[in-house]
Amino acid sequence: KYQSLRVPITDDWASLTAEPGVLRLRGRHSVFSDHTQSLLGRRIQTWRAEAQTRVTFNPANFLQMAGLLAFYDTRTFYYLRVFWEDNLHPDPAGGVPTGGRALGLFGGDLGQRVEWPDTVVPLPGAGPVHLRSTLNERRLNFGWSIDGEAFTPIGPTLDAAKLSDEYGYQTFTGPWFALACHDRDRAAITADFDYFAYRENTKVQGP
Repeated sequence: KYQSLRVPITDDWASLTAEPGVLRLRGRHSVFSDHTQSLLGRRIQTWRAEAQTRVTFNPANFLQMAGLLAFYDTRTFYYLRVFWEDNLHPDPAGGVPTGGRALGLFGGDLGQRVEWPDTVVPLPGAGPVHLRSTLNERRLNFGWSIDGEAFTPIGPTLDAAKLSDEYGYQTFTGPWFALACHDRDRAAITADFDYFAYRENTKVQGP
């Protein structure tokens, strides 16, 4: 029931043995790429569903990211990811801002990148973060948590109908929830995912 995107699932990019107890994904091409992405997910098979994970990821630059996708194809998706933000911490003295690890939401809309800059949240310098995506018919929401108990909503309510065959005459296999790691720098950084929970329920939780 778990699938990759156009490539076999092999230990060189998706390993359950490199770090016992976790799924380790090695970042490769961009989320917009039609080629070698490090993406592992499962189809959404109901109008009300929820996906949740915990990821440990320490990016070194803005070309590296990892997190949770609500995915139709490489042109249309929503992506809550841990990434490096160069201007995360403003200098009170008016100097150059400093960078740091952050959480943020962006997407693709028929191949056009869509940003929600007000969703950028500073994260501690290291450590895991829980990510959640909740589908309720046409409404899709994301949330995050450090402890896995108290989730904070992030970003607006999104249009889940875009993740469908009917939007823009798309032709694929339907929407997915997926774990992903991307590294357009050296294709070397890794992300560790402790679990991937998928639930189908008429009474899904909010973000």
